[in-house]
Amino acid sequence: MPEVQLPNELQPLRCADLVRLGKDHDGGYLVSAEDIRAAECLVGLGLNDDWSFEADFLRQNDCPLAAYDGSVGGAVFLRQVFLATLRPGRLHRLIGHLETLASYLQVFRGARRHVRRFVTEPAGPKGVPFSHVSDWIGKRQVFLKVDIEGAEYGLLDGITQLSDQLTGLVIEIHDCPQRIDAVCRFVSRLDLALVHVHANNFGGVTPEGLPKVIELTFSAHALRGSGVVTDDPTWKPALPHPLDQPNNPGQPELAIRFDRAGQSRQNGLAASATT
Repeated sequence: MPEVQLPNELQPLRCADLVRLGKDHDGGYLVSAEDIRAAECLVGLGLNDDWSFEADFLRQNDCPLAAYDGSVGGAVFLRQVFLATLRPGRLHRLIGHLETLASYLQVFRGARRHVRRFVTEPAGPKGVPFSHVSDWIGKRQVFLKVDIEGAEYGLLDGITQLSDQLTGLVIEIHDCPQRIDAVCRFVSRLDLALVHVHANNFGGVTPEGLPKVIELTFSAHALRGSGVVTDDPTWKPALPHPLDQPNNPGQPELAIRFDRAGQSRQNGLAASATT
């Protein structure tokens, strides 16, 4: 299994209740089960044609959902169905588009909203600022998923300010080698425990062995319960986790190596949770 390196500031704490949400391979993430149960609402930034994470989350916690993505919608999926009917020789494609439309209509109804806008800072003509998301959340406890293809860097300050309302966070980070300092600063400022890291093998690896795209999972409730092991100094994360899957199934999974010195900030969080 190929090995990649990450700064020791990104070494996660041990979390005992990780579960996988979302479809196999690309689109699935590991999160704390307690964080799912604690959420009063769910926000997803970035959909494309895959809301399997949100659907799995809602099966375990039927809470209000706001999903933001300006690139898709019912009309888009209906048009794909129509165009597919003009090519009768590709029945499998028509069936796929029909399944996507049916799933979309099933998930996004009632208190489950799809907002056809991008969330960006600064907000563009087709976008809304992160404050739009915060206003919808109100005073509720929220689980946040962020997969917006590089636009996440403009939202890191807003996410940090929302820390005390986050039950958990999963975020896909792009352009890591060029912006790794910003990623480490974000981890140090966010008042949640980093409990899982996964290297996305679709993103590629630099000649120096750094993954270009990583997925980070943060937890608020693992710090307060039995999810985090704080009394085993010999424990070292073995990544990928048994529940992980390669984003690209045609390529091998990526193992991650850390330096033990990176535990300082995370251990401080864990210690504060037990005092």
